[in-house]
Amino acid sequence: MSLKEIAKHHVQPHMAALDKSKLLLEKQNTRLQEEEQKSREANEEVSRLASSISSSGSAIAKLHARAEDITKEIVELRRSLGKLKEREQDANQEYTQAKEAGKVKHQEYRNKQKAVASTERAIEQIHGNIEEAEDKVGRCEDRVRREQHAAFEKYMETLWEKLLHLSQQASSHIEGQKAYEELLQKKNQEPLHSLWQERQEWQRIHQSSAPAGVKDTAKERLDEIASKIEKLFPGALSVESMKSSEELEELYFYPKGDQGDHILFLPIPTSVCTRLDNGFEGAKEKLAATIIWEVSQFLGHQQQDKNEAFIDRNFLALSVQQDLTTISNSSKTISLNLLGGGTIEFFISELEKEFI
Repeated sequence: MSLKEIAKHHVQPHMAALDKSKLLLEKQNTRLQEEEQKSREANEEVSRLASSISSSGSAIAKLHARAEDITKEIVELRRSLGKLKEREQDANQEYTQAKEAGKVKHQEYRNKQKAVASTERAIEQIHGNIEEAEDKVGRCEDRVRREQHAAFEKYMETLWEKLLHLSQQASSHIEGQKAYEELLQKKNQEPLHSLWQERQEWQRIHQSSAPAGVKDTAKERLDEIASKIEKLFPGALSVESMKSSEELEELYFYPKGDQGDHILFLPIPTSVCTRLDNGFEGAKEKLAATIIWEVSQFLGHQQQDKNEAFIDRNFLALSVQQDLTTISNSSKTISLNLLGGGTIEFFISELEKEFI
């Protein structure tokens, strides 16, 4: 809305009265002029008639009375004219005030327009910031997902390397198996019997809550006794430690669709799967075959034909038509017995969504 429109809106109610007052004023001025003309004419007539007053006395009296009446009318008209001028002044003052108010309103309107424009620019900038932030969040989420997937693959790789290491370590102790069996047969015979009893006593002291100095002494004596036994039965004690070792690890799965199927990851790399399919029979392939066999035995023979094997994230995975969630909530584990001693127990755990 422009200044003229705002002023027109505020002044319009007063313009009609102002126009009416001006029209009335104009009429009164015209009438005043007419009456003054009449007065002049009457005075002239009175002057003319004064010379013949003797013959027109009654006419003079009437004209004089008429002149007085006209004079009174003139006085009244002048009084009315004064009032009209006062009303004109009031109307002009109201017009001026309305015009100033219109300017103020127009300035307020322009200020509001500027504020709205500024707000719109701020909103547009905020939208741009939001889009930029959402884009950054999306890139960060993608990066986090990639890192989480990489972390899972790293876990699987580390687990495979650990299994391979333990398997190779267990295989290296096969040669000491015979010595270990001979040790068990002769541990109640001298001179091994005394050493064995002393070893057991120092073991109890070392595993007790004895002071640190006493436990250090026990450790030294155990090392000395172990050295003596090792000379008599090479490799036997290392086999004994393997027999008592037990590792706990986790195999992960995640639900597939709504049909109750699950994907179970096995810690067997793609390269080993390829070599196994091509008939290689190295240490890695034997370990992989053992893992597949133990998992298949755990899942049950009736499920083996239904399980579909494929590669997922560079490792072997099984599509299992079995409720692994129930197994995960139980205490059941998959046992992997290593050749030469030692056992690895696998818990079945559901993979968290962010790693899927």
